[in-house]
Amino acid sequence: MGIVKGIMAAKKLSVPELQALIRDAKSEIEKRHKRLDRVKVKIDTILKNEGVTLDDLYATRIPSKRPAGASRKRKVKPVYKSGKNTWTGRGRSPGWVVKICEKEGVDVTKFKTLSQYKIQ
Repeated sequence: MGIVKGIMAAKKLSVPELQALIRDAKSEIEKRHKRLDRVKVKIDTILKNEGVTLDDLYATRIPSKRPAGASRKRKVKPVYKSGKNTWTGRGRSPGWVVKICEKEGVDVTKFKTLSQYKIQ
């Protein structure tokens, strides 16, 4: 149940019902905390037995060959041009291509055959 729906439902409860709800919620929170504490103990034990820290565990294993911020995608040269606008012909058609297609009454497939927009 979403928070807003829960609040709206809680407004319809009597004081004793709200107190029972609070008691049940506190009990559930306590159960979850105990479970998390058990998991933490298990993880700490495993790390200690293996001689590993959390930093060791989550450290980058293989240094990246790419400089920081470098894209994985290859750069593709534009194939089509109109004024300052360019397009590789891949992916979704940019707005300027759509406008040309509407103006000339052609679809994108036909646009790609128009030599006046191809970059030589």
